[in-house]
Amino acid sequence: MTERSVNLGVDFDLMDALRASNEKEENEPVTSLDVARNRKEFYKENKNGTKSLIHQNFAVHMINKHHIITLDDQLHIYQEGVYNSNEQIIKQLMIRELPELKQVQIREVLEYIRLTAPEMEHASPFFIACKNGIYDFNKKELLPFNPSIVTTSKINAIYDENAQCETIDKAFITIADEDFQIVQLFLEITAYMIYKQNFLDKAFLLVGHGGNGKSTLMNMWSSFIGEENVSAISLTGLSERFNVAELHHKLLNAGDDIPLQTIKDASNFKKLATGERIMAERKGQDPFTFRNYSKLIFSANDVPRWFENNNGIFDRIVIVPLNANLRNSPNRDPFLEQKITTEEARSYLFKLAIDNLDKLMKKRKFTIPDVSKQRMEEFKVDNNPILTFIAESVIHQKTTQEVYDEYRDWCESEGFRFPLTKRQFTTELKNNGFEVYVTTDAQSRKRVRKFKGKEG
Repeated sequence: MTERSVNLGVDFDLMDALRASNEKEENEPVTSLDVARNRKEFYKENKNGTKSLIHQNFAVHMINKHHIITLDDQLHIYQEGVYNSNEQIIKQLMIRELPELKQVQIREVLEYIRLTAPEMEHASPFFIACKNGIYDFNKKELLPFNPSIVTTSKINAIYDENAQCETIDKAFITIADEDFQIVQLFLEITAYMIYKQNFLDKAFLLVGHGGNGKSTLMNMWSSFIGEENVSAISLTGLSERFNVAELHHKLLNAGDDIPLQTIKDASNFKKLATGERIMAERKGQDPFTFRNYSKLIFSANDVPRWFENNNGIFDRIVIVPLNANLRNSPNRDPFLEQKITTEEARSYLFKLAIDNLDKLMKKRKFTIPDVSKQRMEEFKVDNNPILTFIAESVIHQKTTQEVYDEYRDWCESEGFRFPLTKRQFTTELKNNGFEVYVTTDAQSRKRVRKFKGKEG
């Protein structure tokens, strides 16, 4: 007897659509028999002969069958070894289970799921999901996928303890311009990416003009981590209302080619770099909070200026100068990017990441290359317009108002759009060795306040 000769109360047009859905989805297929059983179990017959959906029972069925949980104030569903926060998937699965559901019924069931789904915590960051299972970093073994291990992303690599790829080694060395301190930092950044906690409180800024390998490096890391695990919010974009949510459940934020402009608001940057709890919001949805574990890596032709000028910034960013000239090199490989994004290359990057994460855990700090230290000192001076103004100006024995007026004009000519107030400016000069004294002006005979430098 064929399937079409048996009528189990299932609309055959709906079943055709259901088959098409089953072919596309990775979830357990739903058959016409399943639908018939669901209708019998989750509908009750009313006195007038109509049938009503038992929302609570159907919601419990969805939660149990599809491993739906609440995580970071949002519903998540288990798919392909990890948990996904896309509620649209839950709605699609409801329709697969009961194809005739109306929108109002879907909303009611979804609301009940929100109220009753078990609230879970993220698994330890030592559980690292990859394409062929979950790597237990502590036990150094690969485990099968398991819904009890709550993780929301898996890297785009197969774990292979014997993986090798000489092209990756050469690429790191070439992009680092044979600076092996930078090579070691590249390895540590790769390791840091796979660990879902920002335990070293650092973000990275790759600096250098075009053709030096910044984009190649970023594309390699993005391929290794998996494009679905990468956001691309710029440094300036982190302060915009809906952008923070884009980093939720991501492993890497690759902010490519940020513009050379003043960073006015660094509050979100600091929270994201350190993994503090932060409020996020998506358009049309309720706000939620989460702890960021995506690693912040930005690239730029030069280091941008920051309105905030203190250790809150300096302690959280590592500047990585890249001076190689790959574009004009006689040894340039036009196919390098394809070679370092293969399955073999990604497996080797995973092996390197695991090996170097072990070392990073033990020393609890990054390798900071000498060129990075030097560039950071330059950045501290460049980012503090007061120091530059002092170096370029005559201040000693001038009135405080005269010097402040000169400072305002200097800020305008140099492109600093946010000059300090007079009180802040005077305080900064005092912090840099100047004193303020009161004297009588020789011409006006009025009392005036003047600066006195160290030499005075």
